[in-house]
Formats: sequence, C-alpha cells, structure tokens
Amino acid sequence: MRAYFDLCSEELGLFNAGYIDKMIWQTWREGMLFAFSKTAFRQAWEIISKDTLFGKEFTALVKTAAESRN
Repeated sequence: MRAYFDLCSEELGLFNAGYIDKMIWQTWREGMLFAFSKTAFRQAWEIISKDTLFGKEFTALVKTAAESRN
C-alpha cells in the first residue's frame, strides 16, 4: 500500500503542475477517496504516515477519505 500512497501523491503533484487534465484528475481522485476510505487503507495510513512525509494537500485528501468511511 505504501507504493499506492506514493503513486497517488505523485499524481496529485502532476495535476497541480498542470500535467494532468482536470477530468482525469477527478476520476483518479474519486478512486483514491474510495480506496482510502477502506479499513485496510486507513490502518496502513496510520503506519505509513509515521515514517513517510507527504505534502499537506495529499495528507488532507487521505484524512478526508478516512473520515468518510464508506
């Protein structure tokens, strides 16, 4: 799951830099929010976020998803 968090963080960075189309980003973001809301991802985030630094915007995205708990 660490690799997925890293990939998603990079995708956010690419979107913010203008390399990813807004429509594509919205689709990816929805998928991230769905995945991050699952128990396994919430548990993994608790571990991974302690030893890996992610940007504030990505961290907020993960926390928003975790709070929604699908």
